[in-house]
Amino acid sequence: MFRRLLFIGYDFGKHMGRKNISAYAASTAFFIFLSLIPALMLLCSLLPYTPITEANLMTVAKDISPDAVNPLLVNVITEVYGRDRLCHGDSDFVVCRKRDTGPYAWAERHP
Repeated sequence: MFRRLLFIGYDFGKHMGRKNISAYAASTAFFIFLSLIPALMLLCSLLPYTPITEANLMTVAKDISPDAVNPLLVNVITEVYGRDRLCHGDSDFVVCRKRDTGPYAWAERHP
């Protein structure tokens, strides 16, 4: 019985090495880790449009995070909720609109 289990484990390892599963697992883990930054950016940009208030998020963030990270999280949360304009554009032309106005209330601004 033990010899049979040993053979199954050895055969499984041999097939995994032959099909290069470890390389596929490593590349999958790398790309999942690489996609965390854009996912966090998307989450932070959509946060003000959810029914979660700034006070609720501050309370949850302070309860979950370590004490050394609390000032950073408070700064990020107040910055995300404190923006009153959405600006798009490059360095010579910027288009902004206030968050509380309608979709046709664009104001052009030349820096």
